[in-house]
Amino acid sequence: MSQCIDTQGGRAPTKDADAHYYRGCANLHLKNYQPALADFSVAIQARPDFAQAYYQRGATYNLLGNRFQGQADINRALQLDPNVARNLVE
Repeated sequence: MSQCIDTQGGRAPTKDADAHYYRGCANLHLKNYQPALADFSVAIQARPDFAQAYYQRGATYNLLGNRFQGQADINRALQLDPNVARNLVE
């Protein structure tokens, strides 16, 4: 399973995007995939350049068997930040 990263450098989330991203990570960890998708989608809507949220939503789609949408989100994440995958596992 993908790891979620701290997008605020240890600070409390200051935007709705961060709050939804963290809740999506928690739901993903708990295998609550549909709520995770919803949270990552809200995070992306609030911050369209949120590479980590695209990556995690893509991973969630893949876990649900939607490989096409999963790959599209992961590709978008990599366009926004070519190091997104490395950043998630470090």
